[in-house]
Amino acid sequence: LNGRPLDLIGPPITLYHRAFSEFLENFEDVNLEISPDIFNWITDFIFAAAEFYDTEDERLEKIRDILSKKWTIDLIEYQDKSGIGHSCDGVFMCKIKNKLTAYIAFIEGKNEVGSGGCDPSIQGAIYYRDHWSQHRAQEIRNSCCVPSLIITVAGPWFCVLGAVFLNRVVVQPLTDTIPFTVNLRNDVQVMRIARLFQALDIAFDHLTSFYQKVELSSLPSDRRVFPYIQQAGFGKNAFSFTYICEILDDHSRPIWKAMRDDNNKMIVVKFALKYNAKAHIICAKKNYAPELLYYSDEEEAKRLGGYKMIIMEYI
Repeated sequence: LNGRPLDLIGPPITLYHRAFSEFLENFEDVNLEISPDIFNWITDFIFAAAEFYDTEDERLEKIRDILSKKWTIDLIEYQDKSGIGHSCDGVFMCKIKNKLTAYIAFIEGKNEVGSGGCDPSIQGAIYYRDHWSQHRAQEIRNSCCVPSLIITVAGPWFCVLGAVFLNRVVVQPLTDTIPFTVNLRNDVQVMRIARLFQALDIAFDHLTSFYQKVELSSLPSDRRVFPYIQQAGFGKNAFSFTYICEILDDHSRPIWKAMRDDNNKMIVVKFALKYNAKAHIICAKKNYAPELLYYSDEEEAKRLGGYKMIIMEYI
């Protein structure tokens, strides 16, 4: 589910792991502190991205060479069901329990826009699906939604996407397509690129920590297909809940049936970019709508990628 065509859209991935919305917050934060080691090579990276290359391999090798100053990037090959070997242009990995490997991020690139005969975001999504579908990744896949980042390159244009594996793979862009053809004397443009890599670095650390702590399972957990947020309210009014199922077979309208853990009452949990809570309360007082139990404040909405969590009685 990657929005191509538009009816193939999945639920917001920011609801499934905090690393995605945290990446967005950091990338947009003009006051984000940039580590010195990123500053050391950011100009070289901009020059390398804007350069012309004869082949795709030459471009990607140069990009991997610079990124390797900060991160370890592996090239691993796998076989599809027909036995044909494939490899993406780079994988960021970490070792976890039972000597298993978690895939933090994937790089997929083309020499220039329009070259290579394929959209790198689609190809990157396929590599994400294929790597996480391997038998050796099954214990991890059983335990969580296996969140990963996908970094696409097309000439001097970069984009970051996020991916989760629910009952189907969901891939969504986290950034626009970012040009690296910038004026090096324009601090605003250069700092935006520096923030991109700093935000990626923080996200890599977040995902690495997550995978190293994940409780592996030999059987699929139904919890992996539900949003990560399972608590609402503050102080004495706080309560946790357990998701039961989706109410609508419409991924563009994320709404679930759930049960409160404190009193076993059924509730509806929905997520929306905008919601008129005042109108809901007025309607509820006249018995035209179920009672509104909770409504996210702006700070929580920020942590959910802009989505507000609305909880009401289930009737």
